[in-house]
Amino acid sequence: MKRGRKGARPVGSLFAGLLPADFARQRVLIEQYRQFFAGFESDPALQSVEVLHVGEQTLSLAVPSPAHSAYLRQHARELEQAIREQFGQSLKLRISVDPALMTPQRPEPRMPPARPVGDEALARIERSAELVEDEELGAALKNLAATLKKRFED
Repeated sequence: MKRGRKGARPVGSLFAGLLPADFARQRVLIEQYRQFFAGFESDPALQSVEVLHVGEQTLSLAVPSPAHSAYLRQHARELEQAIREQFGQSLKLRISVDPALMTPQRPEPRMPPARPVGDEALARIERSAELVEDEELGAALKNLAATLKKRFED
């Protein structure tokens, strides 16, 4: 049985019974509070805050570590005051720790393996060492040529 465009229903109507009644409002509020915490550019601890839920009397937050949690609890009054001033709501902070919020550590960049140096390139380095007037630079070039020969002879 084919349905024409007249019988098509909006996707949102499929989820109407599954989502809370204030879902759209919550989504907007959560985004506003995310922007609020992201606005504290000079404070990395506040940058890591994830807003979970905005209730009538509470603001539920998650942070990546107990240290962040302790920091937020220490500054809860100032944050609650800033929220009151910016949003006109008197909310208590509920802070939980979620280690999954930790930013993944980037692995140390690895150097690509050295490419073999050809005999011609080694000869050029040795010739350059002979032509250079600076004795220290000439000695360094000779040392480089000798090191490269040893490394790639094996």
